Amino acid sequence: MWGEAYILESLLEMYEATKDTSYLAIFIEHANAVYNKRDDKASIKDHLGNVGVGWLTGGQFTFGKPITILDDIQLPSLKLQAVRYGNNNRTSFSIDNNLDDKSFSIEVWNDKIGAKRVYSELTMQNVEEKINTNLSPSSLIMVRSLGINIPARVISRRFKTFKTQLKSFHNSIICTPFVRFFVLVDKYNLGKYKDKAKLYSQFAEECAESYLYLWKDELTTGYFLVEDNKYFWMSNLPVPHNILSANGTFFLYLYLATGNELYKNIFEKIASKISLSITKNSSGKIIQNYAYGKTYDGWKNWSGSIYKNYIGSKHIEDNSHFSHTMRFILEAQKHFNLFDNIVLQSLVEIFYSSYSMVNLSHKVDGTEVKSFSNEAAGAFSLLGIMDHSIVDKCFLIYKKNYVDSQKGVVLLGWARLANMSKQISDKISTDE
Repeated sequence: MWGEAYILESLLEMYEATKDTSYLAIFIEHANAVYNKRDDKASIKDHLGNVGVGWLTGGQFTFGKPITILDDIQLPSLKLQAVRYGNNNRTSFSIDNNLDDKSFSIEVWNDKIGAKRVYSELTMQNVEEKINTNLSPSSLIMVRSLGINIPARVISRRFKTFKTQLKSFHNSIICTPFVRFFVLVDKYNLGKYKDKAKLYSQFAEECAESYLYLWKDELTTGYFLVEDNKYFWMSNLPVPHNILSANGTFFLYLYLATGNELYKNIFEKIASKISLSITKNSSGKIIQNYAYGKTYDGWKNWSGSIYKNYIGSKHIEDNSHFSHTMRFILEAQKHFNLFDNIVLQSLVEIFYSSYSMVNLSHKVDGTEVKSFSNEAAGAFSLLGIMDHSIVDKCFLIYKKNYVDSQKGVVLLGWARLANMSKQISDKISTDE
């Protein structure tokens, strides 16, 4: 469902650029499909049999379901679980045994990331120590010993992943275009769409209300936690900056639609936290880290995670994720003037640090130039309101890479380019 939000957003961008209501007709057709697939509307149950307000995750994000391995006399021997931070639905394993010396080996591989690990000379006494020591979000599996006999041989098995909701992760991105539609209908007095817009806005608000318990209000800032469900590597941890920003945009539009001061408090405190997150590294480059709080700092002997110890996620944000942060900053500035010029100019500096030879580097500091984040050029085109030449550069990136692409995020990028080009043209005409 996440990808559907990009298509919905692209249709709203095109309406704003052209005022052609045929885009809104297509939006409603597409939005109805997304709306009707919401779990509580379609009576879709998670793996526990519960129906929630929102949408179940795809298998890419959650842990693998534990698999019990029997011994040769059909008694439980081991329990294996795929526990990497992503793509556990692409993790498989095989087991070989040696009945003479009561040892065995486990081979694990993930065909999505090309990783493979062989654990050999295992016994029922040492298997947990050998595999679970230094367990981290990069580990492929976790194991538990269930019996006294070594496991039977397994030729090959692949993990299936949990179907659960990650409300604070996904709802904001999926729901934002529904509330934005309401705001546009009100702004342009589109009475024909008023009832549908009200329906969408109300159901988006229901989604927001379903995870307000995960909001952590601090003195001047705030953030959302990931629900503590133990099915996702970040369970019980703060959402990363890109998802925090996506929530900021969502609650900003909820406030525009409803005037609810609670929503205003949330997006303003998110804005304060995002403002503090944009800093300079030792080389003077403007950066933002992917994570903050416990996710960034790591922990020792923490019972809130399956990973007992973790050094922390210290990596710099990539431009694809940063698209959500940039969008929130510009929306919050446009509607409420929440960011100062230093932050706004930092966005422009990040673009020029990342841009080279009609490509965008993967990281916001201009590093990892061989792993491009060119799709993010659509979001960077939003900076055209401050620097018109950025739109031209972003257009060249898209022209070079995405002329025939039907991917949702690319369609949104093209629509943003069209809308920003129209805004710049209108501004030039007005100034003349």
